[in-house]
Amino acid sequence: MNKNELRAAETKKNLQEAFLQIYTKKEISQITIREITDLAGYNRGTFYLYYHDVYDMFQHVSSMAD
Repeated sequence: MNKNELRAAETKKNLQEAFLQIYTKKEISQITIREITDLAGYNRGTFYLYYHDVYDMFQHVSSMAD
């Protein structure tokens, strides 16, 4: 992996961890992208580089658990 790929992987991991932290307290329909990005320390544009919406992120996180 090159430097950019490592950075992208770390960013995705941080966003996913923030999502999971929120998901333990709220239903997915109540989670906002702003909450995820604020907790992870990124802007909303960064979220959209990797995911279409909260449900897309949920799918990615769920598929990793399988």
